[in-house]
Amino acid sequence: TTDGQQTKKKQIIKAKNITKTYSTKTFSIGAKTNGGGKLTYKVADKKIATISKTGKIKLKNYGQTKITIKAAAKGKYKAATKTITLTVKPVKVKVISVKQLKAKTLQVKWKKDKKASGYIIQYSTDKKFKKNVKKAVVTKNQTVTKKITKLKPGKKYYVKVRTYKEVKSGTKKVRIYSDWSKKKAVQIKK
Repeated sequence: TTDGQQTKKKQIIKAKNITKTYSTKTFSIGAKTNGGGKLTYKVADKKIATISKTGKIKLKNYGQTKITIKAAAKGKYKAATKTITLTVKPVKVKVISVKQLKAKTLQVKWKKDKKASGYIIQYSTDKKFKKNVKKAVVTKNQTVTKKITKLKPGKKYYVKVRTYKEVKSGTKKVRIYSDWSKKKAVQIKK
């Protein structure tokens, strides 16, 4: 009957945007609905992640994609749809060495990350990276060393590196960053 249509309740899907560091472990999307309707999932970009019928996500690459969750109509609950964003961060980069090459110059060496777009190196004379912080950007993921010049002799420098992945978000390009590596220190000899 048409009367029954008006008593249909709105079904609410509970699911949050997800940010994860890339790993091979699968994890549950954790979506729930107040109406108990059957949930189905769809990933916009299968190169970033895939999702099983039961809502288990398997990460494939760094980047960002949308996941659409649909709840089927059930009983007095109407069908519903919710879209969340999944962000997959690059893994933390491993710094192999930081050493002085010649006066006022040091070289940073790290482990290559094939999935990344590039690397960002931060260096500072401040252990906490609060002041005198400078950065160098490496835009090729094949490059695993960077020379840093014009350093002050007799000073101790702290260095850390992070990976980034450049992704398209609508018309813009955005960068997704890994966590910073462990910092390494080097004393620049006079």
